Amino acid sequence: MARDLQAPAPKLCAAGRSDEEFGKIHRALDSLNYGNPKGLILLPYGLPDGVEKLHLIDPDLAPLDVQELWRQAKDLFLYHAPASDYRVLAAWPDFLRIAVEDILTPVALTGEYEETARRIRAIARKHAAGFSGVGGVSRQQMSDSLRGPEIAGLTGLLFMYNRFIADITIAMIRVKQALAGASSARANKFSVT
Repeated sequence: MARDLQAPAPKLCAAGRSDEEFGKIHRALDSLNYGNPKGLILLPYGLPDGVEKLHLIDPDLAPLDVQELWRQAKDLFLYHAPASDYRVLAAWPDFLRIAVEDILTPVALTGEYEETARRIRAIARKHAAGFSGVGGVSRQQMSDSLRGPEIAGLTGLLFMYNRFIADITIAMIRVKQALAGASSARANKFSVT
């Protein structure tokens, strides 16, 4: 995604965000950017040792301005509910606003965004094809235990999930890129075992 990004740091500084708060936002984005690609290839959930658990803001308890930002994000990307990544970022409503309005709105579902999503889904399929076994359920297992409409429903659900995870992966990488630069957005901040 080559478009110029709006740098959120000046707006956050103007809003009174401390270095400690910037650090928390960075760590949250690093954790999301570690976990989202794992979800794309259906690896087991989990974070590396030493990473704090992410805290999701409850949609029913969120302030109205946060609920409105979630609605905007849902409309931007055609989601059915607030994505967990946006629920994490809601801990910093001013940053969530910058992420949704300044960083993501200009590019959401553009041709460039769609092509990026297609490319990362292809990369994920390539990586998953190299695994020694199927994660979850194989086509044969579905055929042995489910009927046609059930298989179609499950396949559709998996397709939507794959699309959703690609979109949220791009979105959070783009947000991290705007906050800390392209090299920081690409770097894995955690040891991989």
